[in-house]
Amino acid sequence: MPRSPWFLGSLISLSLLVTGCSGPPLPPDVPGSNWTALGCAEGLTVDFQATTWAPGHYRFTVDLDGDQTVCEGDLPLRACDAGPSLRCSPSATFQLGESGCALPPAQQGFSGLTVPRGPRKLSVAVEGNGHLLAEQRFEPAYRTVHPNGEGHPPTCTQAHEGMKLP
Repeated sequence: MPRSPWFLGSLISLSLLVTGCSGPPLPPDVPGSNWTALGCAEGLTVDFQATTWAPGHYRFTVDLDGDQTVCEGDLPLRACDAGPSLRCSPSATFQLGESGCALPPAQQGFSGLTVPRGPRKLSVAVEGNGHLLAEQRFEPAYRTVHPNGEGHPPTCTQAHEGMKLP
């Protein structure tokens, strides 16, 4: 059965389109690129693994390679627009994650610790209402990651740990 010129033209166009889509993706700085430039964060992340956080006063003692910082604050958290609930002395070179400031108090807590410049040694003690809840020492095993593939920037060095809390 003979085909119309329109049908043959459509087949040729479809063939060119499919052929044009094959091959490796272009780098992100090339117009028409379909390659995504993903970023990555340097350092160490410690996730606090707790099922619930009771209301009360909390104290986090963090030692990074011999430099100690104490952070204190209360649950429930302050309102989201009122700033952080935890205060650190001396000023922290890390971030303690507060989670759920817009949620009911029973769903609020502390998510973990992020240290942008990864320490060789870290110890963390968590106290709640004057009682030691958990204490753990870490010697993180860092790895180099390439989120956009080998040979494509960025390259980051990072480690991830978990800390169980009652």
